[in-house]
Amino acid sequence: MAGRLSGNPKGLTELQRMGVGLIIGMLSMVVVGITEIERLKREIERLKRSEARLIPNNLNEGHMDRWFFLLAVLTAFDFLLYLFCSRWYKGINLEKTTEMQVQHQEDLQVVFKV
Repeated sequence: MAGRLSGNPKGLTELQRMGVGLIIGMLSMVVVGITEIERLKREIERLKRSEARLIPNNLNEGHMDRWFFLLAVLTAFDFLLYLFCSRWYKGINLEKTTEMQVQHQEDLQVVFKV
């Protein structure tokens, strides 16, 4: 299925798989942040808020949702940086590299025979 979508018969390339992984990580942080907001809404009804800190001793009094959204934003920035850097990436042709190594070894054998 990935091969049909990407136009590559082998499926997704290494760079595409890495990009998909970054996007999945970012989306999971957004989902966790939304879940934390909903959890806090239910807990606020039961607790009196004394001091609002990011990570207090009692997590029900904190703002972990902000932490998860910060992680999502940082992951999105990481993904944009990844896209920027991946433009210059050149894959290694293993078949050509192996042929060059074999040729180099044959050349060395000829030099040492003479």
